[in-house]
Amino acid sequence: MTDEMLEKARKNAADNGYTSVEFRKGDVEERIPVEENSVDVVISNCVINLTTDKVKTFRENIEFLILMELAEWLSQILLRISK
Repeated sequence: MTDEMLEKARKNAADNGYTSVEFRKGDVEERIPVEENSVDVVISNCVINLTTDKVKTFRENIEFLILMELAEWLSQILLRISK
């Protein structure tokens, strides 16, 4: 994300009263700027396919990716249950 995109996201969150969301700029191939065990959910949309070193990206982010897959799996189960 560009700095402008981050500012727009932060402004939209503030304008809509979202207080439990953060937007952080980081390098997905290096280190996402969060402390270990401090994140409940990570949303990533079409980022990994744009990285130049996918193996390094997966190694750095495997815990986040597992959480994302688990969240997707759980949401699908909840959708089925609620029908």
